[in-house]
Amino acid sequence: MLYFYEDKGEGWAYNVGVELDPDKILISEWNLSQTAKDCYGDSDAEFFLIIKRKNAERFLRACCNEEGLSKEKIDENPTDEIILDVLKKLYMGKKSAFMNMKKVLQRNDISYEFQHW
Repeated sequence: MLYFYEDKGEGWAYNVGVELDPDKILISEWNLSQTAKDCYGDSDAEFFLIIKRKNAERFLRACCNEEGLSKEKIDENPTDEIILDVLKKLYMGKKSAFMNMKKVLQRNDISYEFQHW
């Protein structure tokens, strides 16, 4: 897992990351805190955006458009290296990375699955 954002303190932790497999891109957000327990009944809450690899090019191009990054490296079937490189450039160190990517998917009508635990 590549983490875009990690932060922790006494009694809480938060991170946003990405995992790749041959069929999908998995973006995850994890929150361990009393607030999570109060809201969800468990001390940790996990949220996932699951994007099929066939939508990777469209997703990356839409992310680049939203953030003003060049799309020249992105081809029809981007490699793991290209996917990670583009997402790192766009979202590394940004606490809002998960929500930003979810909004990109929604605004551009890109198919994805949302799950939470």
